[in-house]
Amino acid sequence: MTPDWAPPPVTTAPAPAPAPAVRRKLWPRILFWGGITLMVIGVVGAVGDWGARTWEMNQLLAKVSVSENAMGTAKDTIGAIELPSDATDEQKEQATEALEAAAAQGADEVQQAGDGVAGLTFLPWHTEVIRAQAAYLSHNQAWVDYLNRGSEEAVTLFGDDNRIEPTWVNAQSAVAAGLPLPTLPLLRSTYDELFVDEDEPADDGSSGITA
Repeated sequence: MTPDWAPPPVTTAPAPAPAPAVRRKLWPRILFWGGITLMVIGVVGAVGDWGARTWEMNQLLAKVSVSENAMGTAKDTIGAIELPSDATDEQKEQATEALEAAAAQGADEVQQAGDGVAGLTFLPWHTEVIRAQAAYLSHNQAWVDYLNRGSEEAVTLFGDDNRIEPTWVNAQSAVAAGLPLPTLPLLRSTYDELFVDEDEPADDGSSGITA
């Protein structure tokens, strides 16, 4: 015998949609972690860019050091050629030839060192480093021009050549501006050794230049 009635079917009600208040609570968390992520990316990018600039300046100063050594060698070689006050015409001629040969060799070596500076490449947005490179290349070229003139006419090696000193001052300022901040102590020490703490002898007229 079956009953003449049946219980109503059981139906499952759909899950209620998240209340607007719950959704509103999620947005601050999303914004917070999104902001943290952007900050981390920014810090990593800044540190990476600083590292790249530090490496670039290390490379530039290393090549500048080679160039400065070439200039110093040329200057010392020229200054070592002496001529007695009572020199004969033959001695004067020999000294002139020696001076011109030393100037020609010095010009070649300084030019080669300048090519090393010019061969460096930097990130295009590191404009201060690029300007530092260009400023120092102007100084290097001023030396090459000075030595080339001396290789043709030795007497110009002892004249008042004021075309070199301004390029040195510009290079000193431009390279300082290219140093990354903060500057590693070793990098700062290298800069100071090349541009600040250079111990120059008194100008006795033997080389014609001071920079």
